[in-house]
Amino acid sequence: MSADDSKKIEQTLAEALKLAKNPEGARNILAMLFPRAENVFRTFIPSDSDRLSQTLKRRISKKEFTESYFSLTPNQDTWSVPELKSAIEGPPSEAFDVLREKTNRASPQQASDLRRIFLELLDSHFSSSQQLNEGWMKAIVSASPELLSFGEDERDGFFSLSSLDRLRGIVIRGIKELPPTSQIAILESAIQSANDFSLLADVVRSLIGDLNPDGAKGRSDQLQLRELSGPLRNQLIERIREVSRTGDIWKQADPSPILWFWRGSNAEDEVKKFTTAAMKSGAGLRRLFEIAISEVLSTDGNYEQVPIYWDKIVDLDALSRQAHELVETSKNDEEIAIARRFLNALENGRKDRFS
Repeated sequence: MSADDSKKIEQTLAEALKLAKNPEGARNILAMLFPRAENVFRTFIPSDSDRLSQTLKRRISKKEFTESYFSLTPNQDTWSVPELKSAIEGPPSEAFDVLREKTNRASPQQASDLRRIFLELLDSHFSSSQQLNEGWMKAIVSASPELLSFGEDERDGFFSLSSLDRLRGIVIRGIKELPPTSQIAILESAIQSANDFSLLADVVRSLIGDLNPDGAKGRSDQLQLRELSGPLRNQLIERIREVSRTGDIWKQADPSPILWFWRGSNAEDEVKKFTTAAMKSGAGLRRLFEIAISEVLSTDGNYEQVPIYWDKIVDLDALSRQAHELVETSKNDEEIAIARRFLNALENGRKDRFS
């Protein structure tokens, strides 16, 4: 089918769908019935259902199965790129509701693809037409814990990005396009309303850097009102201290960027004191094991390690002793598993330091 044919079919079908009570359902039905319509709509239909596979082999385009078509029930698990684009062009909270609805019905791999495509479309949306506003910023921060919970599982190669990488890029590029006064205002508003600070800590640290001489450097070309970065940092640090006092820091989607931002605000001693105390609680100890571990991608096979620089956040020797004690005394299989995983990763990190 030529490009002209595809365009003509797309225009004809688009006009017809305007008359449907449920355009999305009608589009999915047409894609299921007609191969050319599926190509035009770029509609995805899950392939892991035997019943669906049999249905597709008996499309209306095959004469011998035409009569049975009106008894078919449309599959509700389909999605299309235009559908995701349309959701992103609507209200921010509804866009993430659409994503959640679709991923909940999808297989793990399909859900991962959906999240990746959705974030790519969102990035394109703010890069080309829509300014990042307070509503979108709050919606992104609100949805970030769910997206970040998939972590490194969203990576699919050496140069792929995690959900945190993608979200950070979307927000920073969006902020860069705003007028100077709006840059600070949108970040302050998000800090005040947020319940999870994983993404915000990563974004703000990327923009204004660390105060520590050995810390990360900010992107001075992207945040134009740098003289206001001090008050912005202080606001976020106060919110972080709030969740650290209540223990809710361990309920955050990813405590790692939060701890690094906190430490980078000339608070290394405060952070080390906090993580030392956290080792005495089951929740704190388990999360410290988990967040210190990172995956190394290698052509010889991926492996996990605890980078030695984590000693700036937590006493790795003390954490190692706690892990050994758990392995020897705990009756909980999950505790033993994460402790052993941490110890193996720590050994790999120490080997890499001298290799």
